Amino acid sequence: ILSFNHSNEKAMNLMNNSNHIKSIKATYERSKRYFGIEVGSCLSINNILSIIFYTDYDDLSSKFSQTFRQVNNEETDEKIKTRNLEFGNLTKYLQQTVNVFGTQVQDSKINIYYHGISFLYLNKFIAMFNSPTSTTTKLSVAYRFAQPQNGIIIELSKQSEHLRYFNCSYFSNFPSEDERLFIC
Repeated sequence: ILSFNHSNEKAMNLMNNSNHIKSIKATYERSKRYFGIEVGSCLSINNILSIIFYTDYDDLSSKFSQTFRQVNNEETDEKIKTRNLEFGNLTKYLQQTVNVFGTQVQDSKINIYYHGISFLYLNKFIAMFNSPTSTTTKLSVAYRFAQPQNGIIIELSKQSEHLRYFNCSYFSNFPSEDERLFIC
């Protein structure tokens, strides 16, 4: 409860006192149709809290992200969805925040995003953002997350004109990570 109260206080402070946060508006032209949010709307407290929970609580973020992936080859899509239900509201608000209030990749001045992975098991590689994917614009930050002996850094360049990300650095306890969140 203490963590929630602290996060809620942080979110309220950002929402009420940050001109930058107040300036973030819904820009996705289909936001009303898909998310029930009018173009031009401001971030809600739930949108802000979802980013804070994702960026500031590593264990929560890790457990949450794992609910988007198979734990073994026998796990069905239905079982993955059932595991993710525990985080239903976090999923809903992160998807809203990224897709409604985020930046369209083609409109960004950023050309390369880095994603550090501490371990990697590949039997195939298909880049999709169906699960939360944190990236950074700083190679040095990705390097820290890759843990050099076992990890890998993936360099992503903008390819899809429809892909959106959300700049989390204004919300995070770790603004130097310059985190950009992708999730579809």
